[in-house]
Amino acid sequence: MNLVSGITRLGAPFCVFGEDKLGEVLLLPGMTDSFRDAKVGARMLKSQFSLLAESFRIHILSRPDSLDMESVERAIEEPVLDYLSGFSGKVNLMGVSMGGMLAQKIALNNPSAISRVVFAITGPVQPPASKERMLYWQNLAKNEEFEALQEETLSLIYGKKPTVQGGMKLKVQPPRSLSHFLACTNYCMHHNQVDGIKDLSMKVQWLLAEHDSSFPPDFVVKKLPESQDVKIVPEGVHGIVGKTGQSIQKWAGEFFSS
Repeated sequence: MNLVSGITRLGAPFCVFGEDKLGEVLLLPGMTDSFRDAKVGARMLKSQFSLLAESFRIHILSRPDSLDMESVERAIEEPVLDYLSGFSGKVNLMGVSMGGMLAQKIALNNPSAISRVVFAITGPVQPPASKERMLYWQNLAKNEEFEALQEETLSLIYGKKPTVQGGMKLKVQPPRSLSHFLACTNYCMHHNQVDGIKDLSMKVQWLLAEHDSSFPPDFVVKKLPESQDVKIVPEGVHGIVGKTGQSIQKWAGEFFSS
């Protein structure tokens, strides 16, 4: 399975891989997408979404390195719109976590470019507890407490504190930059498309996880129109990992190909 990676003309890291048997998917990843190093991140994302890539050509588009809180919305939307213009017709759109928030805005404002859309482990608005977590993460980043920040994010993704064996230690990488991290977390905290998602014209599927403390299904479902399809991964967590990752990719593939 070939892997192509690089930086778009608007500065957004991207990678492309997978088999174009059933079509193409533009995938917007979460905030911790490993794109601090574009080549390393591309290899990790290829492995993470390998199940979906068995049937679809996947285009993963991240956020530019240069972000600030004043212009973050425009700065992360413009590369997606530019990338969308490169497809010859409508494309399937999938957004994960923060990428799901961005995908809501893109789908709402560009219905002619989107065939179907999947929102995975995300919601139209963050619950109060998740916003409090983001504020705590911001303080950790400002104080350069990167090991604590890494433990916090890994605990959210895997649903438990990370463990190490054999005396090995997890490698801790700081965010791409403090301004980038603060901009992304602020974007998440201020996102609200509770009213907007009611106007989505294409077919929509929400894929949630039972034990996702960032977007608890009970909270999210109450904010959604009854007409939009929802599936919940039993015992799932906030991350495309293990059973959660397999179920989300399986369901997304079935939805895009139906």
